[in-house]
Amino acid sequence: MEKIINRRYQILEKVREERVFSLYLAYCQVRKQIVRLKLLRSPLSLDLRFVEELNRALQRIANLSHPNLMKVLDFGEEMGTFFVVEEYEEGEYLDKKIKQGIFPPERALSIILQVAEGLQYLEGNNLIHGQLRPESIWITKGGRVKITDLSLPSLGKEEMLSRADTYYSPPEEIRVGEAAKSSDIYSLGGIFFELLVGERPLTSKSFRPSLPKDLERIVLKMREKNIVKRYSRILDVLIDLKAYQKEAGMEKVEKEKEEEPIRREREVFVPRLEKEKITLTRRRKADRTLKGCLLIFLPFLVVAGLFSFLVYRFLIPLKDVAVPDVCGKSVSEAEYLLEESRLRHRIISKEYSLDVPLDHVIRQMPFAGKTVKEKKVIQLVISEGQEEAIVPDLRGLSLSEAKLSLEEAKLTLGQKSYQPSDSIPKGNVADQIPLPQTTVSRGTKVNLKLSSGPEKILIEIPDLKDSSLFLAREALVKDKLRLKEIRREPSSTVPSGRVIGQEPSAGSKVEEGAEVTLVVSSGKKEEERKEREGREEVKIRKEIKKAEVSIVIPPGDKSQKVKIVVIDDQGVRTAYEKFHQPEEKVEVLIEGVGKTTVQVYISGELVKEEKL
Repeated sequence: MEKIINRRYQILEKVREERVFSLYLAYCQVRKQIVRLKLLRSPLSLDLRFVEELNRALQRIANLSHPNLMKVLDFGEEMGTFFVVEEYEEGEYLDKKIKQGIFPPERALSIILQVAEGLQYLEGNNLIHGQLRPESIWITKGGRVKITDLSLPSLGKEEMLSRADTYYSPPEEIRVGEAAKSSDIYSLGGIFFELLVGERPLTSKSFRPSLPKDLERIVLKMREKNIVKRYSRILDVLIDLKAYQKEAGMEKVEKEKEEEPIRREREVFVPRLEKEKITLTRRRKADRTLKGCLLIFLPFLVVAGLFSFLVYRFLIPLKDVAVPDVCGKSVSEAEYLLEESRLRHRIISKEYSLDVPLDHVIRQMPFAGKTVKEKKVIQLVISEGQEEAIVPDLRGLSLSEAKLSLEEAKLTLGQKSYQPSDSIPKGNVADQIPLPQTTVSRGTKVNLKLSSGPEKILIEIPDLKDSSLFLAREALVKDKLRLKEIRREPSSTVPSGRVIGQEPSAGSKVEEGAEVTLVVSSGKKEEERKEREGREEVKIRKEIKKAEVSIVIPPGDKSQKVKIVVIDDQGVRTAYEKFHQPEEKVEVLIEGVGKTTVQVYISGELVKEEKL
């Protein structure tokens, strides 16, 4: 195949079809090396949204670099075909190796540890893989593990899940179509199970009897369907796996050729080429010869090894060293200090701690400063951070019920305050901080806002002075206030029946429904009243003006109403109002006090106005 992509990648051969890409080996004419060339399959290459999301995902991972991640060298689009270029090292995918047989625990552990190292690097960059499968794990000829398909977790889950099996997918991904932070751990546990058992996780639930129970427990915790009980961080998986590796005395397998999978008896290897048959036959003969030699020399090797151990153990004494203080140190720092002192360590347990940060040493045995021999195992207790708790919903509960709920959740009561509430009974919890279902550390204080009952509405008392009693009553009713009593007092300045005082005073703020007392003028005292009335009567007599008003009713068919209005110092009043026949002459004597104006209306129309 002579096709060249992007004027630099010459396709050499097709490797296989994947769920999303077609994988080829290609020669980069710029780098002068062989690379992995992945071309987006045609159904997906037509989906513009899919291609756009893939492009964004690749931009996020383009600068990632880790020994256990397949490095992305280039990506782009040419003639409607989207391509991804990755580094290439000779090897094969893990799914192909799994078909060859069951892996020994030490070899399976080596592979899983390398995958976990790559996942921890992703986690440190706030990324998840989301599609971890045996077919996304590449094993180089030198035994190095490299994770591929790093760009796929950002793609639409509907497209991905429709093409992938669910053997390795966690329940939350199948249920909502989105991978969580610990989803990669679940998938890695499924791959670990398959390496150890030889069957996919959903087709078999039991381990081989010969497998160590400690290893089973780690795998089961990785495969825990309940996300709360599962490992929450890949770092915790690494710590437990490395601790088991040391306790079991397993040597780290660095090269693929050091361990071969255990062949299944029921599998038959069917070669494709005659040349491969000859090579396989020769290899088996060489293996039988090597095994025969090993059986002959093995006893001698065992005796020699035992002798060397005894000489080293008893004739070359170990030096005394002081145990360094690693309490409060991070796990990695503690490991470095102990190794520097030629000591070993073992994590014996993990505990929650209010004072010691996550993944730091709480206690050590032996204690710091004690003199021990080199190679001594120092036991460490590691902090899991502050124990978490879920804040219960306390709203609507009484204070005693809220205290009990906080005790059950291992939380403490914080500050109490009050706020009005129309729906929560007085004294019960109206609100809380932190809010319900918030994840906090054990012992966290929860502040409560208790209900003080319905909010009290304060009303400003209006100024009722100089108002008539009728208007004052109306104003009180309008402002939802009640009239308590009316007291009458004489006043030389305010006319009788008008308000001269009030309790509480105007401007005071009271609750809705408060009572108000009014002080109403009863007028001047009797002597003053009589004297004033006498003076007014004399004055009126002196100022009375009289005049005769004469008018003729206009002609017509009907009687018409005549109305005479007088406007003087006493006010406005109607002095005359009667019906008269057409053309009838009407004469009326009119009196007025002070300045007087007379208005004559016929049938409602002003026909005459004069001043007396």
